[in-house]
Amino acid sequence: MKYLLLCTRQLASMLRSGLPLVTALEHLSAYFPHRGYAKATGTLATTLRNGHPVHQTMAGMPKLFPDFYCRLLKIGEDNDSLLPALELLGQHYQQRWQIQNQLARMLFYPMLVLTVAGISGLVALWHVTPVFADLYAGLDVIPPPATQAVFALSQALTPFRFALIALLIVAALTGTTMWIRRLPWQARAKIPIMRSINCYYFCRITAMTVAVGKNLEHGLEMAATLNPSGPAPSVLKDLRMGIDLTTSLAESPGLLPAFVAQGEITGDMESTLKRAADYYLEETETGFAMLQRYLEPLSVLAVGGLVALLLLTLMLPLLGIMTAI
Repeated sequence: MKYLLLCTRQLASMLRSGLPLVTALEHLSAYFPHRGYAKATGTLATTLRNGHPVHQTMAGMPKLFPDFYCRLLKIGEDNDSLLPALELLGQHYQQRWQIQNQLARMLFYPMLVLTVAGISGLVALWHVTPVFADLYAGLDVIPPPATQAVFALSQALTPFRFALIALLIVAALTGTTMWIRRLPWQARAKIPIMRSINCYYFCRITAMTVAVGKNLEHGLEMAATLNPSGPAPSVLKDLRMGIDLTTSLAESPGLLPAFVAQGEITGDMESTLKRAADYYLEETETGFAMLQRYLEPLSVLAVGGLVALLLLTLMLPLLGIMTAI
């Protein structure tokens, strides 16, 4: 996504400065740092000289240009608004990249701590715990039930069984994710961060499509294509049945129904959806920051507590012997 964003913004910048599209594409082909996009822009320049539209050639390169990207460019070419379409795509992918980076930053530290703790715990179970078990057996000491449970876990949790449990956990998480995606929008919207992200994409994509010359129905089609887990599919279905957007979104939690009602009253749905998208983007960033604030100390406390519990459990018989002496 980084190079798609860079290619889009550079192309829009050159068109804004007055360069013809073919010249801009040839310039990108000669100097763009990513080999794939450099080759693709050269191909686009050649096909454009031969009279073929840009979006049609891009559609044959799905690994470089997503379907949504090609469809919005097609609208821009059809309505003689290619530059506004590129600028909107640049803004969209810039904000999308920021959201992904925030999510990665939020999860990096807790995942790192938990991974290191998990590896350390497995090493302790497989290599340290048997040493304590042999020591207590040699001393003819009967360990407490908690220590015996740790010894039993060490013997039962072989590498093969651990791999099997890990696969089951991954399968359970994948199944849970798929189940959540199949939930009705009103149910998913009760999760704050999920609601903010889905509402952001709903508002941003619909506003972008309307801004480059299409009607509201087409904007909802684009939003449903890019973000099928958001409110767009159900709203589009209701709109085609003659139900207005405010009624369709009436049961959605949050401020989305209020934004949509304002747009329908004023007749300026595009500007209203843009303001709503900005609001939900800020809400998403705030939600990520708050979640990161809690995840980091909680992960450290959880790991520290488990390590302390393991050490205390293994050392209990030694403490008993020292007390008796």
